[in-house]
Amino acid sequence: MNRRMIIALWLMLMIAAGYGGGMYLEHTSVWSGDTELVRDFSIRSQPLPPPESPQRSESTAQTVGFRELQDHSVMFRYTNGPNDLFHLAETLGGGVAAVDFDLDTQVDLLFVDGGNPVEVDLPGRSNIYCYRNERQHSFEEAAETAGLNWSGYGHGCSVCDFNEDGFPDVLITGFYGCQLYANQGDGTFTKFGDLDTLAGNRWCATAAWSDLDGDGDQDVYITCYTDTPAQRPTQICEVSGRRIHCNPRQSNGVADILLENLGNGYFKDQSAQSGIADFSEYGLGVTMADFDADGRTEIFVANDGDRNLLFHQTAGLKYEECAIPSGLAYNGEGETMGSMGIACADFNSDNRLDLLTTNFINERNVLFSNYGHLSFVDNSRGTATDYSSRSQVGWAAVPLDANLDGLTDLFVANGHVSDIPSQEYQQAPILLEGTPDGLSLAEPAGGYFTKKWHGRGACRADLNNDGRSDLVVSHIDTPASLLINDTATEHQFLKIRLIGTRSSRAAESILIKIETADATRTILYGTHGGYLSSHSDWLIAGLGKADSVRRIQVFWPDDRTQELRGVAAGSTIWIVEQLGAYQQTD
Repeated sequence: MNRRMIIALWLMLMIAAGYGGGMYLEHTSVWSGDTELVRDFSIRSQPLPPPESPQRSESTAQTVGFRELQDHSVMFRYTNGPNDLFHLAETLGGGVAAVDFDLDTQVDLLFVDGGNPVEVDLPGRSNIYCYRNERQHSFEEAAETAGLNWSGYGHGCSVCDFNEDGFPDVLITGFYGCQLYANQGDGTFTKFGDLDTLAGNRWCATAAWSDLDGDGDQDVYITCYTDTPAQRPTQICEVSGRRIHCNPRQSNGVADILLENLGNGYFKDQSAQSGIADFSEYGLGVTMADFDADGRTEIFVANDGDRNLLFHQTAGLKYEECAIPSGLAYNGEGETMGSMGIACADFNSDNRLDLLTTNFINERNVLFSNYGHLSFVDNSRGTATDYSSRSQVGWAAVPLDANLDGLTDLFVANGHVSDIPSQEYQQAPILLEGTPDGLSLAEPAGGYFTKKWHGRGACRADLNNDGRSDLVVSHIDTPASLLINDTATEHQFLKIRLIGTRSSRAAESILIKIETADATRTILYGTHGGYLSSHSDWLIAGLGKADSVRRIQVFWPDDRTQELRGVAAGSTIWIVEQLGAYQQTD
């Protein structure tokens, strides 16, 4: 071997070593960063306990209970495709939106269906299902009369008010297609605008709305998954001789979409100019909030099998990606996760918004605790969040205060992507109860939690207007479940709806602080469901045993704070920016 060949070989080895070292450093930098935070904040991690030792709540709070509603006329079930197709699109399932589309004070429900991912736009088929709430747990199918007709292969349904007229609009996202529907104010919708064209021929999953540029209307971020083609035959993958859905890594990741609302019903694609398009990471879940209290809204994206992303706004619609230095890119071991759903809430009662991601089997769900200044730590190893999820594939994660004690509880929908030997295909959901010491596995909370499902999208809403958060869950090949919160509790609540005037009317991503004699709680207002879904725009805050609220603070954009004092427990109030509060009277 001559000298030139030796030098060339040496250079190639050095380059390979540098690349490998760089990848190692990138994937372990979060772990090292967590170690520094453990040192600086005196956090002590615990060794991973065996999964056979579930920690159940020992708190004195009332047992959380949900009753699966029967004979409710909501017969929707998500159909994901022929049994012999094994197309990747079949794995994601569909979402559900809780939206009072006819403004009669009753929460209606909207589901999106799939069908066949290689035979879309079939004549006569609509994949949007809408159910009008007729009170007393009765629903009436209303998609046809409401004008909601779309034949694409659907996944997500996102509620917004893109034209600021006070009537909730709906964005449908799916496999190579999106459609925006404008609410006409008379209980009907029409297809509107150019959003579907701007989204292009991309596989769109979850959408989240917020006024990102501060101009008084809602912009939208849409996660995009892979470039898997809509065609037969699909790739063949097997486990122990049994065919399964292939890993998404068989296809390329696709860049997400950021669309600026121009205020005239149309949108401008800002994906490239904002810096969003520089990343193609298999996006599924998304949420938006001001995590560092600097008055600007960050965007957090959960990616499947790749690092998660956190976009911090620098100026206008310009962003820098900072998930690695923030501690959100990987779990505490420096590993990527198969992240699907997101729950954003204050899980440890320190008045900062934490982030939870649901992940693939054998990975565990991860709760990132917020320590301020965009610094997060995975503190969930060895906790109920960890070992309740290691044998599950998690999807929608819904934060709520089910027993109104002022502590955040968590619901997670589970279900495998394929029927794999030695792993459960249908899986039981998870309900974790908030306690002063963190999330704990709740006692059996009703028959629904003793069964196994192919759970996917889920949302929270007060379906019967009793001041308690109910749950709606979409399943693959099984009818959706309506879970009525029957928790027996003496705790009090406050029901809040925000309406912006100077800001966007929908008031997405606004922080609210509620102060009682016992505690101060920070709650994120908005409909972001984290995975393919939208929550009701009525916020239910548990007050514990407090009979009144000393102070409510609403943190509007541009550092404007609105305060209310002396609000009675059990009140249902509208807080209107600049104008004050209005209480519902019977």
